[in-house]
Amino acid sequence: MLVQKFGGGILSSLEDIQRIVSVISASKPRVVVVSALQGVTDELLKIVDLALAQKDFQTGLVALRQRHNVAQTALEDVFNELEKILTGVSYTAEVSERLRAYVLSRGELLAALVLHAYLPDFSLIPAEKFGLIAHGPYANARCDFKKTKIKLPNENVITTGFYAPNENNEICLFGRGGSDYSAAAIARSLNARRIEFWKNVDGFLTADPRIVPGAKHILDMGFEEASEVCRFGAKILHPSALEPLVGTKIVAEIKNIMQPDNRGTQIYKECKRNEIAAIAGRKNLAVISVSGNEMVEAFGIASKILTRIADANIPVDVIATGQANISFTVEQVYGKQALHALADLNNFDVKLKEPLALVGIVGNAIKNNPSFIARVFAVLSSQHINVEMISQGASEIDLSLVVDQKNYDHVIREFHKEFFNR
Repeated sequence: MLVQKFGGGILSSLEDIQRIVSVISASKPRVVVVSALQGVTDELLKIVDLALAQKDFQTGLVALRQRHNVAQTALEDVFNELEKILTGVSYTAEVSERLRAYVLSRGELLAALVLHAYLPDFSLIPAEKFGLIAHGPYANARCDFKKTKIKLPNENVITTGFYAPNENNEICLFGRGGSDYSAAAIARSLNARRIEFWKNVDGFLTADPRIVPGAKHILDMGFEEASEVCRFGAKILHPSALEPLVGTKIVAEIKNIMQPDNRGTQIYKECKRNEIAAIAGRKNLAVISVSGNEMVEAFGIASKILTRIADANIPVDVIATGQANISFTVEQVYGKQALHALADLNNFDVKLKEPLALVGIVGNAIKNNPSFIARVFAVLSSQHINVEMISQGASEIDLSLVVDQKNYDHVIREFHKEFFNR
């Protein structure tokens, strides 16, 4: 059984749709999962906000109608329903999270209807009727695999990504980029043999090609490696996309819609790589450091600090601790807000350092071969690069290094030279 997922950057124009139809016709997948046309989710967000502010939302809705220009009664029904909902939002100047999630989910339904117009032999079954069950917040849910029961018809199926109903038949979203996640959840629920994520690239590279022009195509990765590279900033997949596949025997592949015959990056459970897989990272971070002798042998200090940060709705990334200090990274835009959240911590020294960047080195070699760690620090020493913070993930296959942002590109290039160009 083959599941294919299309959307986002490769689903924009009529030419894109025809290209996708050609791939589907040649490979005959059992299930096709689509996300909204490129930019449509953002447009729906803007339209909801305009209606909420009691401003003109009709112009944006008309523009969306023009983008989904296929003669189908079902498409008109969706737009008529959206117009009624948004008129109500504009009248009351109120919108619930449940209703917002429902409106945003219509982008996927519209894309599925457009694709179905070109593939009439497929059955169109939107997520509302497909059998996938969600649980959790309306905007950031997860699949409830125990309650999910998918029954496929005899025909191959087109379905919608990004969302699913909960037990009460209310629409829940799988978070931004969640179409990848929902496709993986479908593949797991069906015990599929393969899942293909169709993008506009051949797959993962050993580094960002904008920084390392000679970055190499990665042919094979393990689920953990690919997930960690995404968390470090690679834009190939949503960071949680492979979560449903961990522990299964399903093979995932990133495929290039522009070169469909090319071998992409294959991702699977039994990848036995014993080397570095990739180097990734991101800029515009800040480090918050809290120190004080009262931390020594004290209970609950880390919880007190991180609870304040959580209460301020600030996401934390890398954490490093010592006996008398704790440091963690946040996006640079949250730096001063984090300082304010910790302002009432008496007898502790709280510092902010910015702008910084995170460099992540990912691969089984970090866990299996001590010499790789030595090589990492040899590179830093030879280049006179100071590290602000170091952390290793629980999976033991990644190493996080926080450096001054001005050194970011140089560090990436030097690590790539050490591990891939020797």
